[in-house]
Amino acid sequence: PNADQINQFYVFNTGESAKVQTKVKLTYDENILKVTYICDEPDMRQHKATAIPGTGRDNSAIFDDDCIRLLIFDPVRNYGWQIAANSLGATYDGQLRQTQAGDPYKIKAEWNGEWYTNARKVANQWEIDFVIPWRTLGFDSIPRTPLRLNFVRERKNTPETSMWNAYVGDYNNVEKFA
Repeated sequence: PNADQINQFYVFNTGESAKVQTKVKLTYDENILKVTYICDEPDMRQHKATAIPGTGRDNSAIFDDDCIRLLIFDPVRNYGWQIAANSLGATYDGQLRQTQAGDPYKIKAEWNGEWYTNARKVANQWEIDFVIPWRTLGFDSIPRTPLRLNFVRERKNTPETSMWNAYVGDYNNVEKFA
């Protein structure tokens, strides 16, 4: 498998280094994309997770919790995906689409992809794995043209939203994905 790691997150809308860091490991082969978030949390008692797994893919209650979002955009097809989870393994997914050319990209929650998650808490951090078959994103294997990505983390009790490629504006601004 191929692998990459991201070691630095920045505060959304300011670009400052996040006070509490997140690492992301990307591993992929001909069949899957695996994304692992490693979220440092100096005081797990402050960590917020209440939305529980098993309530379907579109559990938007996770956005009231500490959660992570994986944003993927395919510029060739002009649409993308948002996949999200909290540390209990509750999940949300949707497709990023424009209503018409020139409109902002919005999440269409009707899309429910086939992907898997594994969430766990360990001392002073929580981790989430996403395993996404390429076929879920409409590819036979590793895409031949580059995808744009961004990785987001939201902390609620000690408010901080951070991301790999931080920018001012809407999370779904696909032009800002790297």
